[in-house]
Amino acid sequence: MEILISRTAFPVQALGPGDRAAIWMQGCSIRCPGCVAQDTWGTPGSSRRQVDDVLDWLVSFDEVDGVTISGGEPTDQPEALQALIAGARRTRPTADILVYTGRSASWVLGSGRALVAGADAIITEPFVQAEAGHLPLRGSDNQQLIALTPLGKARYVDAPLPDRRRVQLDVADGEIRMIGIPTPGVLAELGLRAAAAGLTFRGTSWQD
Repeated sequence: MEILISRTAFPVQALGPGDRAAIWMQGCSIRCPGCVAQDTWGTPGSSRRQVDDVLDWLVSFDEVDGVTISGGEPTDQPEALQALIAGARRTRPTADILVYTGRSASWVLGSGRALVAGADAIITEPFVQAEAGHLPLRGSDNQQLIALTPLGKARYVDAPLPDRRRVQLDVADGEIRMIGIPTPGVLAELGLRAAAAGLTFRGTSWQD
């Protein structure tokens, strides 16, 4: 089955507990103003891969504590999302699976429940720039972190979550890629520090 992928990364510590495999799906019909990942909105030029190829990448690591699926909007590719979750659960049975979606909790837990079957936790609701805050793993205070399984409860409710002040930088294909959910003001400060160091951005993922 084909899936549109923006990128993958391992190990990631800023999008859930432990050393995680992160998968960003490409394409988003929600397009929240102020989104930090506007580069994942469109589909032209995105990487078309087979779900099985992504799963082969996932099993290539010795240990994976969790799998984070983000985007873009994963539910815009419903069949691919279901296959990806099912494959991750089969190939990494001890890893937790966290899915980000801009859909509402009522939709995800209702008519969209089958799309996240097998996930241990979900983060729902669109990003609202006016409500940007400091909650762990969430960009704005309206977003909900919902545990779906005992493993999800153990890792996302009962245990400490990553500090939002920590973001990761990944350099690939001539680009510096930020991994994480920056707190308010961090991106502006990043721009100022880059300018002070004589660096110029050709473009950023968080500006039109």
